[in-house]
Formats: sequence, C-alpha cells, structure tokens
Amino acid sequence: MSETSLPSDILYLVLRDVCGPQPYLQPEWKRHLALLAVCREWRRVALPLVYRCVGADCRDGGIVSRRSGGPDPAAGPPALALTTNSTLVAALGYVALVRRIDLALNWVQNPFPALDKVTDVLEAGAQQWPGARRLRLRIDFGHHPFNGDAVDAATYTPDILRAVDRLSRLMPNLVELEYRGLEESPISSALFGALSAKYAQSAAWIASSHSVAAHGPYRFTRLARMNIALSDDADDLPPAVAPEPLTRLTLRTVPHEYSWGNFAAGGQAVEFSSLKTLTVNYGQPPRFRGDALAAGTHRHEDHCRVSFPQLRHLHLVNNAECTPIAEHGVFPSRLKSLSFSGSIGALNSLAGSRLPALGRLTMHLAYHPSESHIDPFAAINRLASRADGEATAQLLVKNDISPSILGGARCPCVTKVTMFVPLHAGIVVRLLEALPGMETLIVSQLWCALMPDFASGLEPGAHARERAAPLNTSTRVLVMCSNATELDTGKLAVLAKHLLLRLPSLKKLTAIQVPATEMLPFIRTSAPLYPHLNGVVLELKHQRTLPRTATPPLSPAKLAIRP
Repeated sequence: MSETSLPSDILYLVLRDVCGPQPYLQPEWKRHLALLAVCREWRRVALPLVYRCVGADCRDGGIVSRRSGGPDPAAGPPALALTTNSTLVAALGYVALVRRIDLALNWVQNPFPALDKVTDVLEAGAQQWPGARRLRLRIDFGHHPFNGDAVDAATYTPDILRAVDRLSRLMPNLVELEYRGLEESPISSALFGALSAKYAQSAAWIASSHSVAAHGPYRFTRLARMNIALSDDADDLPPAVAPEPLTRLTLRTVPHEYSWGNFAAGGQAVEFSSLKTLTVNYGQPPRFRGDALAAGTHRHEDHCRVSFPQLRHLHLVNNAECTPIAEHGVFPSRLKSLSFSGSIGALNSLAGSRLPALGRLTMHLAYHPSESHIDPFAAINRLASRADGEATAQLLVKNDISPSILGGARCPCVTKVTMFVPLHAGIVVRLLEALPGMETLIVSQLWCALMPDFASGLEPGAHARERAAPLNTSTRVLVMCSNATELDTGKLAVLAKHLLLRLPSLKKLTAIQVPATEMLPFIRTSAPLYPHLNGVVLELKHQRTLPRTATPPLSPAKLAIRP
C-alpha cells in the first residue's frame, strides 16, 4: 500500500504525531509545510494539524550577558530575540484553524517587555484568535530569583492587569490553561492567577507547575481537571473552585494544615460528587519547615469535612507521620486503586487510618534511620491486607534492618529493595528468604568482614555433592557492591557463587570487583547440575559506584566485564 493511499483515520494519526512538537521552531515548521504538498488527501488531513498551533518564543538578551559577568549598563536594555510562526499563519489566512497557542518567555528580572513583544506580534496578525482553546504559557528565569533582591509582586500589579487584559481579548474562548516554569516567582504566580480568573466561568482544565494565586472573588465553576501546586504561605491562597464538576484533581506541595477551604462555598463541608481520580502530594511536614505546628498535631476543627463518593483512584505522596486526607476524608466503601509514595512512618500511619477496602495497591517507600522503631515489612503487610487485588512495594532502605525484623512474617508484595546501608552478607540471604516476591535486590555496601562461610558445597566436581537448596524467591536481578574500605574479592566471589546456585529465577547478576577468572570456570563446571546458569547474564564491573539496573541485558553474551 502506498503512503498516499492510507485510510483517512490512519493518516490522521500518523500526521498528528508528526505535527506534535513545537511547530513554530524553524526546522519543524519547514518539515510540516512539506506535508501539504504530497497530495490532495494529505493536504486535506494535514492542513488543520499543521496550523493548529501558533507559538512564540521570546528570550531576554540580558541572560547571556549576566552569565558572562553581568549586563553592561552602558549598553542599554538588552535585545529581545523572538521566534514565532504567528505572522505566517495570519498572512496565509489560517487564523481560524489555530486551536493552541504556546508562549515561552525567558527573562532576567522583568518578564513584561518580553510578554508585551509576544502580544504585539499576535495582535499584528489578528485582532483575535477565536479558535484557540488552549494556552500554554511558560516563564523561565535567567537566574535564581533568590540571588537578587526580594521580588514584590504588588509592584508589578499594573503590568499584570494590562498583560492579562490584552491576552484575554486576543484569546476570548480559552478552556484549557497550562502554566510552566523552572522556578517559581511571586510575579508568575500572580500573573497566572489573574489570567486564570478571566476564564473562571469557561475554563475546563488548569495545570500549573507552580502555585496559582487567587485573584479577586472569582470562582471556577466548570473545571473538570485541575493540576496545581499549593503554597505553604498562609497569605498565598489558591483559587476558589466549585468541587462538583471536577473529575480529576492533582494538588502538589500541599501543606499538612491545608483545610480544603477554597473548595467550600461558605460551609464547612465539601463534596466532590464527580471526582474519579485524586492525587495529593504533601510538602515538607511542619517540623522540617520550622513551624510551631508539629507534624501529626493538626487542628482538626480547621479542616472541612471532605467527601469523595465516586472516587476510584487515589494517589498519595507523604513523608510525615500523619496523612490528613486519610484522617479527614470520607471515601466510598472501596477504591479501585491506591498508590502511595513516602516514608515507612507515613505508611504505618496510613495503615491504621480509615481508608476503605482497596483493589490494586502500589507503594514506593523509604525507610529512614529515624524510623528504626517501626518494622517496615509489618507496616507493608498491614496496608496490603486491605487490597483484594495486586499489591506491590518498592523499598529504599537507609536504616539498618535487624535480624529480628527479618525473622518475622514474610512480606510477599515487596518487588524491589535498594539498600544504602552497610549489610552483612547473611542479611542478604535472610532478605531473599523473607521476601519471596522480590524481583530486584540492590546492595550498595556489602561488608566482607562479616561474611559467613558459604564455601562448603560450592564446587560440584568429581565428588558430586547434593544440590544447594534453592531459595524461595522470585529474584531476577541482583546487584552487589562491596564496601570500599574492606574489599575482599575472594569472599565476594564466594558469595556470588553461593547465590548463583540458590537463585534458580536469577537472570542477571551485577557484581563489583568480582574476578572473572574465578566466575567463568565455576559457571562452566556447575551448569550440568544447575541448568539455570545457562540463562544468567553475569555483569562484572571494576568500579565502586552503584550501577544502573536499567541497562538492557547483555545478550547473547553470558559474561560482560566492564572497566
């Protein structure tokens, strides 16, 4: 089949992906224009895709001079470099095809000269862009804002109001607003808030990488999706939003004392009647921010009663020992899925909360030295017992795991463990025994001096011994790094051989400073009794850094020696 005879629906999908990247950049733009000349069918399908997005990228020339030693006062204001396709789109008469407008500003101190220049170009092309439904505004700093004087957003209020008024006249029919930036500033937060308020009655989606300041008495009444960060400044309030239309809500850097008051319309109860997916990413707990309010001692009377009768998916990120939404929220009798990322202390608190029954459960956890009084595997099992579907956990350990913890109940839902503490080789074996579902184990500091005697029964030769008893585990990837202060390659090789024989599910073993001269003959002589060795990739690295486990398997070679 010729590419010119593709079905229209398939052709649309292909061309949509081709036209995806920023089309206002010159190389991309030329390639997109060439699509229109292939044939009539391609032109018909590609025309609205090629011209669906107008972009403008304006950069402050002062950024370059600042990096090279600071701007020269005698040189005057820095020039603004602008790249855009809006002029050509307007000249060709395709303004009505534009559905998205991307504006990117990179500035040193004041973004409004660049924003004014971008707005001037858009106004020169057309008095209005009525077909535009989505605005993507990105504002980046040329330097870290805290390196200079403190920025007072109130000083720029006239500039903000003027810029917002011009942009809202140019794009009267926006329903999707997206704000991005590498650094947050009071100016950008106030600008985003004021611009969003212009579309409070029509916006269906708002996403921001930073906080969006409330502007006036405006209340968003039609938002179906919102993804914003919150500020821990009590005076920096988030915008008021009607909770009923929301189907997907993401709140990031949420203060632990957050009351959900911006969703309440005069009362103390908030019901998200249509919400299906909720993500709450809590910021630092108060004890780390230096606040007088201690984590876990929040004022319950300040919290609104928040209910989620239709919620299906809940995503939580928290490192404090209190998860307020689990304490104050009212959930349906069952959640389809829960994903949790945070500390073992937060997980332990969450396991004792009023959360409902769960379907799928996913956990990404860290075990810190301050949590040594908590049994991490018992806490994981407690929450996993609420899930009637698949439950998985990945654990990053920065605290010693005592043999008494490993002697308790098994924890089958742990699939990956990364150890960042010195570890006795015997604990490695105990971990493998206690975690039957673990697929990946990474040990960054293996203590050779505490290595048990694993040498007996390793070398099957003329006097065949009984097969080593396999460990009941699903481990497929094992990474071992020795402690650099007491390197003993002989003991490391013995442990590597021992684990190779006892892990029939193993597919890849990465070992630091294990000599290949010992491993190759051992694998050759052991393979007849242990056939699984024929499928193991052995990666030996002569370095002491933690390797990346995402490296693809080295196939078909069974041994890879890395310098």
